[in-house]
Amino acid sequence: MAKISPNRQLRDSLERLESRQLLAVASVVESGLLKVSGDADGAVEIVANSNAQFDVRDNGVSIGTFDGVKAITIALDASGTANNLVTLKLDGANVDRVVANLGAGDNSLILASGSIKGSLSYSGGSGKDNLELTVGTTIGRNVYAKLGDGSNTLSESRSNVCGQGTSLACHAGS
Repeated sequence: MAKISPNRQLRDSLERLESRQLLAVASVVESGLLKVSGDADGAVEIVANSNAQFDVRDNGVSIGTFDGVKAITIALDASGTANNLVTLKLDGANVDRVVANLGAGDNSLILASGSIKGSLSYSGGSGKDNLELTVGTTIGRNVYAKLGDGSNTLSESRSNVCGQGTSLACHAGS
């Protein structure tokens, strides 16, 4: 009877697993900066609640509730072309600034009812990008929108209030 080496037994018993991509959004507050990053599983919502906190959800699943938020950065899909929808509902809350980079897919950032004391900066990629400022949104300084190469839209309600000296800079194309 031939003896089978332990290495061959181990090799024969290993199975190849299917590859899986785990999608996840992570959030953390550092020195007043709420950082929302990763690869979204679905629509991302960042919502101010009545306790001066921000709730973050990805595809309806709670990522967490965060205190002490003074500014927000959103960095999704840095490595791919996923289509991201991000809704930021300030609901009367005030933040110092918002920076959003949503990657190269067809992306939308909707900013609803609140105040950004400083600037809003949005960067999309090669897909179709949409930046929407809804009724009741106040921007204290500037709006920078780099919309990329796709068929893009920037919409804002005429009832929005912009601070003295506020400017809108929009860049489309590469």
